[in-house]
Amino acid sequence: MLIYLRVLKESFYFAISALVNNKLRTFLSLLGVTIGIFSIIAVLAAVDSLKNEIEGSISSLDNSTIFLARFSFGPSDIPRWKREQFPNVSFEEYKLLKDAAPGILGSKRIKWNFTKFLVNKQGKVLKRYSPSTKPAQIEADITAALIA
Repeated sequence: MLIYLRVLKESFYFAISALVNNKLRTFLSLLGVTIGIFSIIAVLAAVDSLKNEIEGSISSLDNSTIFLARFSFGPSDIPRWKREQFPNVSFEEYKLLKDAAPGILGSKRIKWNFTKFLVNKQGKVLKRYSPSTKPAQIEADITAALIA
């Protein structure tokens, strides 16, 4: 046990004397280690900040984003050639739909693009349907609007 302590003491004195005798090398080594540690901390902080920003942006999508499109996001009974002829939806049309046909209790919120609206040939909003309403359930209203 005493031998180990003597070897440890001798190694410690040897390291101290090497540091004292080679001051420039000691300073540059410490500077390199310090810059390396701070660089790693800066990169990790930047990555963590970027991750939090992306997660925050994605989590707010369901509350404040409405995507208007002429294409269906899922299986549809409408043939593809017919869907490709649908007109593009503008922001003005979105505002018109939102203001002209409020939902339950006067809510103007539109759930993504699943809320359905019945619009006549002149562009007047006739009726609003919930996202859970199936197209077959509004067939009579569509027929009546086409006849009128």
